This record gives sequence, C-alpha cells and structure tokens, in this order.
Amino acid sequence: MKLVYRATEPAEAHQLRAELEALGLHAHVFGETLQAGVGDIPFFAAYPTVHVPDEQAEAANAVVADWIERSRSPAVESPPWTCPNCHETVDGVFTACWNCGAGTEETGRPAEPPADAS
Repeated sequence: MKLVYRATEPAEAHQLRAELEALGLHAHVFGETLQAGVGDIPFFAAYPTVHVPDEQAEAANAVVADWIERSRSPAVESPPWTCPNCHETVDGVFTACWNCGAGTEETGRPAEPPADAS
C-alpha cells in the first residue's frame, strides 16, 4: 500500500477515499483513531492517512492533486437576489426564498439582484 494523502481530520480522509473509490480505485484510511493520543505521540503522526494499492498509486496521485486543487479553490458565491414572488432579498447561496419558499425555477422568471445591492 502507498500513502497518497495525509489528512488533518478523519472526515477529510474519508471524503477523499470516497472520491477515489467512486473512480474505481481501492483506497483505505488508516490512523483515524490516533488523534486521541496527541500529546503522547507526535501531532503529525496522529493525522489520518489515505493509502491505495501500489499499482494504483500513480492514478490516485493524479486524483489527489485534482482534489486538493478543487478543495483550495474559493467558492463562487452568487450575489443576493430578489424573490420574484414576494420580493424578499435572499442570499445568493440559496435557490429558494426563505420567506415564501419560491425558487426561480418555480416562477419561471429569473432572479433579479436587489435594488439596493451594490
């Protein structure tokens, strides 16, 4: 088995493992329970690690590099929009209005930026 990634927490390691497996690569997470030993063992030794079979290491490294790049890219956030149904201002991360539940797809009209948005 080859080490392809050292995660900072178990959830991160399992997210990468799931992505590798979705692409047909066999991946395993090791050391996810070692964080309880921090203080008795070096901190970096407590990080969970993702490993793949030796013959899949090259393909896995390419997937890991892409995964790291995507996870470090800033999220693209849409500007606030005005609900075409009740005219409430809704944060851009949402596709449905918090007030009436209408979404832009339901009304058939595009969302419009709020009049006071700058």
